[in-house]
Amino acid sequence: MGRYQYSEAVEAFSAAKLLAPQDAHIKTNLAIAILNRQSDGDTQRAIDELDELLRQSPDSHRAAYLRAVIHLYEGQYGAAKPLLEALMQANLRDPYIPYLLGTIAQNDGDWDSALSLFQKAIDLDGYFQSAHYGFFQVSNAAGKREQAMESMNAFRALQNCLRVTKFDFVYGKMGPLAMAQSQTLSGMVDQPMGSVFADELVLKGSWQSTSEAPVLFSVSDMDADGDLDVTVWNLSDGTGLHKRLINEPTGWRVADEPFDQPVYGAICADLDLDEALDWVLLLEKGVAVLGAPSYGSAVQQMCADSVLRAGTAVDADHDGDLDLWLASDITSLLINNGDGSWQRAELETLPAAKQVVAADFDGDRDVDLGAVSTNGTLHVWWNDRLGKWRPEQIEDVRASTTLVAHLDATSRFDWLVRESGRVTRLWFDGSWRRERIVDAAGDGPFAYTDFNGDGLQEALTLSPGGSALTSGSVKDLGTGKAFQLVAKQPSKGFGLLLYSGDQIIWRGAGSGRYPFAAVSLRGRQSAGESMRSNTFGVGTVMAARFSTHWATVSNHAVTSDPATQQAQYAMVGLPPGSELRYLAMQWPDGVYQVEFPPDDFNKVWQISETQRQLSSCPLLFVDQGKSMEFISDVLGVGGMGFYLGPNNYGQARPDERFLMPLGSIQKSDIELVIAEPMEEICLLDHVSLTSVKVPDGWQITVDERMATNGEVPSGRIIAYRKTAAVESALVNGEDALEALQFDDEWCAPTGDLHPRFLGLLDQVQTIEMTFTEPISGPNWVLVFGGWVEYPYSQTVFGAQQAGLSYDPPSIDVQAGDGTWHLLHAQFGYPAGMDRESAFVLGALPFPVQAIRIRSNLEIYWDWVKVVLEEENPAIIEKQVDAAYAALSFLGFPKESGGHAQPKHFDGNQAAAAGHLRTPFGSYTQFGDVTALIRNKDDQAVFMAPGDQVRVRFSIDQPSKSMRYVVNLRGWCKDMDLYTQHGDTLRPLPTHALDKSPNRTRVLSGL
Repeated sequence: MGRYQYSEAVEAFSAAKLLAPQDAHIKTNLAIAILNRQSDGDTQRAIDELDELLRQSPDSHRAAYLRAVIHLYEGQYGAAKPLLEALMQANLRDPYIPYLLGTIAQNDGDWDSALSLFQKAIDLDGYFQSAHYGFFQVSNAAGKREQAMESMNAFRALQNCLRVTKFDFVYGKMGPLAMAQSQTLSGMVDQPMGSVFADELVLKGSWQSTSEAPVLFSVSDMDADGDLDVTVWNLSDGTGLHKRLINEPTGWRVADEPFDQPVYGAICADLDLDEALDWVLLLEKGVAVLGAPSYGSAVQQMCADSVLRAGTAVDADHDGDLDLWLASDITSLLINNGDGSWQRAELETLPAAKQVVAADFDGDRDVDLGAVSTNGTLHVWWNDRLGKWRPEQIEDVRASTTLVAHLDATSRFDWLVRESGRVTRLWFDGSWRRERIVDAAGDGPFAYTDFNGDGLQEALTLSPGGSALTSGSVKDLGTGKAFQLVAKQPSKGFGLLLYSGDQIIWRGAGSGRYPFAAVSLRGRQSAGESMRSNTFGVGTVMAARFSTHWATVSNHAVTSDPATQQAQYAMVGLPPGSELRYLAMQWPDGVYQVEFPPDDFNKVWQISETQRQLSSCPLLFVDQGKSMEFISDVLGVGGMGFYLGPNNYGQARPDERFLMPLGSIQKSDIELVIAEPMEEICLLDHVSLTSVKVPDGWQITVDERMATNGEVPSGRIIAYRKTAAVESALVNGEDALEALQFDDEWCAPTGDLHPRFLGLLDQVQTIEMTFTEPISGPNWVLVFGGWVEYPYSQTVFGAQQAGLSYDPPSIDVQAGDGTWHLLHAQFGYPAGMDRESAFVLGALPFPVQAIRIRSNLEIYWDWVKVVLEEENPAIIEKQVDAAYAALSFLGFPKESGGHAQPKHFDGNQAAAAGHLRTPFGSYTQFGDVTALIRNKDDQAVFMAPGDQVRVRFSIDQPSKSMRYVVNLRGWCKDMDLYTQHGDTLRPLPTHALDKSPNRTRVLSGL
C-alpha cells in the first residue's frame, strides 16, 4: 500500500482474510486496498466490506471513519456526521476527525462550530494545511477579515514544508485511520537498557600536536570502500604531521596521511563532479586543493593571499555544482562556474568571520548564507536567486560557535548558537525568534543529533568540566581539545572520537540505543540525465515519516566544528512501535522525492535522485472508448517565465495548432484529454478540432514549431504533393539517409550528450541533405518530425555560468559552387515530444544544391524533408467545437522512454500520488468547463498537477482522406527555482484571466 500497488495489496489482504476470516484488522486493510484500487465496482465492494465489519464490530474506529469518508466523497454529509461525532467522543486525538466535522459545519453554514472544529484540528496538528484553509474560508465568510488573513498567512507558510499534511480523497491524504496498518505495532516501547555510548577505547600511542594549527577530525569514505574513515589533522603518534584512522571491524588502524603542511581547515566535497571526494585544505596562508586539479588551481590562485580559518562547500546558486563559502578577514563566496573557473560573488557588508554556515532559513527552497563574525555577531545573506544576496545582521547575539539544525522536520532550518552558559535556537518566521535549548557551562563546541535512535535530537556539549547529553542519560564523556561524531557502524548510529591530553579516545555505540538507518545520497549519476544535484547531495533537506510521528534527519554538519566539513551518512533512528513509512527529501535543485524503506537496515541505504520530468508541457491523449492513447505534449510554445539570461525570460505564445498523427482518430465520438502530470500549472483557454479533407496524392502539414528567432508561426495548413528528392544525408559526416527518411522513431545520431547539462550536446550536430536536383523558387517548406529534450531554467543558468549557450537550429544553403550561406539563424525546433513541425524557407537566394541544419540542442530528428507548397481548393477545413468538457483528477501517468526513445505516458496507469508541488493559487473547481474552453476569451481552466480536462467531440466518420488538427490556446509555467514567479500562479499573462470563474480550489506546496 505504501508503494501504491493497490491490486497487489488486494490480493495479499484477500489471502490473509481466507486464513483469518474474522480478523477485523485484516478486513479493514482489505477494504482500504479495494477502495483505492478504483476498478469497476470497487467503491461498492469496499462499502459492503465496511458495512459487514461494522455490523460485527460496531466499535471499529477505522471502519467507521472510512465509511464516513466515503459518505463525504459521495456528498452525503448527513450520513457522515454521526459517525464522525462518535469518533470525536472516543478522544482519538486525530486532527482529521474535527477537520471533516468542520467541513460539514461549513457546508451547513454553522460558522461558529466550523471555526471551533478547524481550530481543534490545527491544535492537534499545526502543519495541517487543509485545516488552516478551512479556517480562512469560514473566517472570511463570517466577516472576520483580520482573522482570515492570519489563517491565510499560516496556510502559505506551509507551502514548502516537508511535513505538511492535507486532506484529499487520495491514499495517504485521508488521515491515519484510512491507512493500511501493521498489526504488530503497539506504540512506543521503553528505552533499551544500557549506556548510549560504549566504554572508552584508547588508541595506542602518545598523540601530540604537530603544529600551531588546531587538531581536526575529518570523516569521509575517501577510499570508497563503504566504510567511514577519519583523517586526523595536525596530530600524530610519532611520525608525520597527520594521520588516518582506517575503519576496521576490530577497531581503528592508524595509517599515514602524506600531506606535509599544517592544516587549519578541511572541506571534503566533490568539486569537479567526477564522483570522487576532493579536499580543500585551509593553510596558514592560502589553500591547497587535492583531487580536482583543473578546479583547484584557480581556487588556489584566488585565495593565495587569504588567511582562511573556516569554510563549507554548498550549491549556493543551485546550478548542480558546489561553491565555496569561506571565512577569513574578508569572507568570500566563490562561485563554481562548472568549467574549472571560479568567480567571487558580490556580497554586501561582509565581516571578518570565524565560522560560516549555509541552509534554507526561510523555507523558500533556496539556500541562504550565514556567518559568525570574529566578535560573535551573526550575519545572514538571503538568497534572492540569480546571484542576488540581501544582507541582514541578527541583533543581540554573541556566539562562540554554531551549527544549523533541522528541529521540526519542516523545510526551514534553525540556527543553533552557543553563547556563554547556554545553547540557543534561532529560527526565522518573518522575523528572527529564539529560545534556550539547554544550559551548558563554557563556550566550547557542541553537537546536535539523535544519539539513541528514538527520533529526538539532543545536544552533546563539550565544556571544561566534561561533556553531557541534554537528556541526562550521559553525564560525562570526558573533555578535550577536539571531538567528532563518526558513524563507524552505521546501523548503530554515531560514536564519539575525542582528543584529550595525549590520547585519542573512541566511544562506540552502547547498548542503550535503538537501531538506525544510515542514508547515503547520490545526486548526479550519468551524463545527460536530468539529475541536477551535486554528486553527494550536499544540502538535501530530509524528514522521516513514521506511522506515529515525523522525525528530523540531518544531512548537514551535526557538530559545530567550524573548520571541517564532513562527508558523513545521514542517520535515521528506528524506534520499535512506530513503522518507518517513507523518507521525504528536497534536493538542492528543488526536486521533491519520497523513498520507501529498504528491506535490510544493516546495510547503508543508498538513495539516488530520481530522474523525473518535473517540467515539460501538458500531455495530449485521445480516448476512443477503450483506453487512453498517448499522442504527445502540447502548449510548450505557451511556456511562461523560462530563464534565458539575466533579466531575460521566454515570451509565451499561447496559440498552438497540433497536427494529429495519421490514424490516431478512428471514431466519430472521441475525447481529447489534456493532462497536467508535471510540477507546473496549465491555464487552458481553448480547445477545438479542425478536420481537413485531403485529396488523393496530396499531403498537409501545419506551419508550427517552437520559434526562437524571426516570424511567429502562422498555424496555417500547408498543402503539398512534391517532395525534393534527396541524394544523400549526412549527420556529422556519417551517412544517415535511411534514418532521416522515414517516420519510424529511428533518429539521426546526436553525438555525445553534454556530460553535465541536460538538453545540450557536447558538440554541434550538423545535418547535411543533398538534393538530386537543385531546388529554387519561393514556396519551399522544411518539414520535420522528432522531439527535443528540454533543459530547465536552472540548467540554462548553469550552462551560461560555464560559458556555454543553448543554440537552436540554424539552416544554411549550398550554392552550385559548393559554398555555404546562412539562410535563417535559429529558426526553431519541435516544441516538445514527438511531433511534426514545419518552417517556411521563403524565397531561396539561388538554386540550392543542399541544406545544412546545425545546433547543439538535444534534438532527435526522426525525419526531414523539403516540400513545395501549392494551393488546392479541394482541401476543405471544418472546425468542430467541443460538445462537452470536464475538469477532473487523473493522477500521474506512468512514464517510459526518453532521450533517443520518445517519451511515452500511459494514462491507463496513473498513480494517485505524484509527490509534486503545486504553485500557490486558486484553481478551477472540478466539473463542467465547456464554457471555459469553447472560446478564445481568456476565461480559462486553471489546472494543477494531476488534473485532466476531457473534451468530447462528435465528428464525421473518419476516413483515409481526413486529417485532424487540434487547436489550442493556453499557457503553462513550471516551478524550477530559476523560472520567473515559479512558486505562484500570479502574475497572470492577461488581466482578463483573473476573472475566470469557479476558481475555488486554493492549493499550495506539497
